[in-house]
Amino acid sequence: MAERVTQQFVDDQATGEVFKDRLWHMISQTFAFHPVPQAAKPALDIYANRDPFRDRPIEPFWEQQLSPSLRTSPGTTMPAIKASETLEGIFGDDSKAALSPRQIDYLVSGYLGTVGLYATGIADTLWRNAKGEEAPSRRWTESKPIRRFYRDLATPAYSTRYQTLFYDGLQEANRVYSDVKRLEELGRLAEARERAETRRDWLRLRKPLNRAQRELSEISEAMEQIQRSTDMDGDYKRRELERLRAIRNQITKVLGQEVETLRAQED
Repeated sequence: MAERVTQQFVDDQATGEVFKDRLWHMISQTFAFHPVPQAAKPALDIYANRDPFRDRPIEPFWEQQLSPSLRTSPGTTMPAIKASETLEGIFGDDSKAALSPRQIDYLVSGYLGTVGLYATGIADTLWRNAKGEEAPSRRWTESKPIRRFYRDLATPAYSTRYQTLFYDGLQEANRVYSDVKRLEELGRLAEARERAETRRDWLRLRKPLNRAQRELSEISEAMEQIQRSTDMDGDYKRRELERLRAIRNQITKVLGQEVETLRAQED
């Protein structure tokens, strides 16, 4: 509460709406006050594709076009990948039962908590060591007990609020474009022109967002290759991953700020 109240005075971007959202996040997530039973909550989060604690999608928007087993991140565990491949082989890649590695890791965390994360983490380490893959080295500030209370600001963040803003803006811009095209196809040209005029800023931002999305996809693929590499030592992997995270964060920050500005103007 002290942090958020102070933010209202020192941060121009911290509007009353932001304060309200963060307060509700604290009540519903930090204090775990939620009407949905815990037994159903992780599964419902998967259905809604939303991680409410981090307030971001479980699977990023751009991954929806991939087969489930390919929806991974650099931190995805190998047991989750193999389980996803098995489900995809049994049910097919267009079945809701074919969970992605991201979804499986989320369910393990949601139902088994820290114990599940440690178990899959150990299995992942043993699997990679058996294949000759050395895990990226970690700074002392990234150890689990320390990172709960302290973050080294000189190290690129694993995720930021601008990533969520970026992907939400990408989805909105593409939706506006699709709406305009659909209205034109239906012969409702006046409505199409009006929609294009009133949402012209979103249409202007659509190409930069989609271009950046392709760049982010390439960065994610590069990070995945670094993680799986057997030719790099842990220190080199860490440096390369930090470099790529910094580039990714900068891309999403620049466009995320534009999305934030557009939303503020509309409100």
